[in-house]
Amino acid sequence: MKLSIISAVTLLLIQSGVSAQAQTMDSQSASAAAAASVQTPSFRVEGYGRLRFGMDAEQIRSLLRLDFPQANPVLIDRIDAISRSRVLTLELPALDPGPGAATISCVFGATSQRLIAVNVIWLAAGKASQTQETLLINASAKLAKTYAAQPWPLFNTTYGTVVAPGTSVVFTGHDDAGGAVEIKLQGVTTPFGSSLGPSSLRLTLVANSTRPDIYRLAADSF
Repeated sequence: MKLSIISAVTLLLIQSGVSAQAQTMDSQSASAAAAASVQTPSFRVEGYGRLRFGMDAEQIRSLLRLDFPQANPVLIDRIDAISRSRVLTLELPALDPGPGAATISCVFGATSQRLIAVNVIWLAAGKASQTQETLLINASAKLAKTYAAQPWPLFNTTYGTVVAPGTSVVFTGHDDAGGAVEIKLQGVTTPFGSSLGPSSLRLTLVANSTRPDIYRLAADSF
């Protein structure tokens, strides 16, 4: 039986003790949670594994080779034509918790030349089979459960949002400093249909989602 994205998200919320009701707490519960948050620092998005925001390209190169020895030894080094940011991409034959091959792309600020974002993508070859879809959904649930368990600021998380046929944002979280996490499934079956494109799971982590260090045209460019 095919597991829908909504079912997977509901299951992970039950298992991790997080419910949609927690996002609509009454004023008394919110006050209690706010008092507790004074004692427990909220979660900060600081990178992926040992890849930390603020590191330069050489530091990231060294860590990618050390931490992922199973990967293709050749790093893809390119400049994004739109953001003018440098991107280092590592290709791996497998990476937990997703099924199959994956890529880790490290994005560096256009001005600072320091790490500002990491994209981890598990991509099925073409349209995923029912089994592959289930594996992608289960992997997204594992990732979401891990991040949902963190002490995020109040009202700064979302769960299981279907944004288009075949596309679901499984989890988002925003910290107090502008950092953010997004877990997205594409090309899989949702209650609103499925897309024709390739099936993938993407984990995105950014240092500053409100004002990223990317190239911007001057106001008088046109």
